[in-house]
Amino acid sequence: MKILYLFCKISTVCCCASFCFSQEKPLELHIAITEAIENNFELATDKIQATLPEFGVSISESDFRWKLFPLLSANTNSDGQGIFTAEASVEKKFSPGTQFELRGIWNVRESGENGEEVTIQIEQPLFKDFGKLMSYQDIDQAKYQLFLAQLGLHRQTESLILQVVNSFTIALNQSDRVDLEMAALIRAADLVRLVEVKVRQGSATTVDLLEMKMLHQEAELRFRQAEESLVIARASLAELLGRVHEQLPPLASVELEPLDLPSLAESEKLAREHRPERKQALATYANARRQLSINERQLYPDVRLVGNYKPVSEGDGNEWFAGIQAGRNVDRFVLNVQAEQQAQQVEAALLQVASTELQINREVLQIHSRLKTLEKEMEIADAQLVLSKERLRLATGLYPSGRTDATQLSDAEKEWVAAQTQKTDVILQQVRARYEYWYVLGMLLKTPEPVIE
Repeated sequence: MKILYLFCKISTVCCCASFCFSQEKPLELHIAITEAIENNFELATDKIQATLPEFGVSISESDFRWKLFPLLSANTNSDGQGIFTAEASVEKKFSPGTQFELRGIWNVRESGENGEEVTIQIEQPLFKDFGKLMSYQDIDQAKYQLFLAQLGLHRQTESLILQVVNSFTIALNQSDRVDLEMAALIRAADLVRLVEVKVRQGSATTVDLLEMKMLHQEAELRFRQAEESLVIARASLAELLGRVHEQLPPLASVELEPLDLPSLAESEKLAREHRPERKQALATYANARRQLSINERQLYPDVRLVGNYKPVSEGDGNEWFAGIQAGRNVDRFVLNVQAEQQAQQVEAALLQVASTELQINREVLQIHSRLKTLEKEMEIADAQLVLSKERLRLATGLYPSGRTDATQLSDAEKEWVAAQTQKTDVILQQVRARYEYWYVLGMLLKTPEPVIE
């Protein structure tokens, strides 16, 4: 009666769950991934953090905008006359380092002696501060930080995709396991009733009955454990999707399409082209070389061409001035040390590039080999499934006639359950391995490209 009651309870719960879930469309894996990218709270925080370096780029680029500086003043001199002065200057910096300034001054006095003055000044650095390398150094550094932030967000997003795939397949596995364990529990109940009949007929012993009841208890325990694991797995998946677990619909099964796996050499080539870690290492190396060039420029003499033009409205002709300014830091000890230090950083960055490429090659080899191994595991799982099914069918057919004992029947039942579980595990491992393969290649998402010119 206890077995019959438990069977009815399980059937009722499953029917109610099936009715409730049937009202909502099953959630597919690719939709779950999209939803996680859009709604995951941790990733949303990371997206905000990744945009912060954009402000640094905007601030650095503002140095090359036209700038207006107005100034108004009113004062009194020693003669007691009031003077009102209006001053305005317009400045602009250009990519070669050229500085342009237009300054205008207007004076209004109580005595009526008013005046104005306009000055145009141009300054062009040579050698030390000439060119985009020096004038754009703040912009390049800000763009470098932005690129690193984008790469970090890219990798975090890909990691989230792997987490979703892992949680989705675990939840799907547990859901299938619940179905398998429920079927196993029903079969165990049938076997208990069968052995009870044989005991009454005298063709089975009490030990056989106890063994079948133990088999039923183990099936019941596995069923309850599978239910508990399913709840936990669905809650973990719902958290990644930014949902509460009560809102998570049933999961759609994952269909494995044939995979045209690239060769190992082709996979390594793709990984070198797309892996964010390699792009980050290369960007760090380029940034270190750029900083070294800047430090070496500090050793050059500071030479500037200076031009000044002041138009005069009355009297003599316009005033102008053109000349060269030159200076140099005589104490170059600190500059030499800084350049040497930066040269060491360039060497370290180059070594990091080599280390990253070796790491990528190893990871590609591992996942490539794993996919090949899973293909063999799938073949074995298929064969084992067929074998265990036949063994259970044979044992179930022979047991009523006494041609096999209860132990062999119990072993066949356990082997059939294990074979089904193994087949499901291998399928879902293949799903995870495929996503991990594209993750290792850096091709789950489009990788950002550096924006430094």
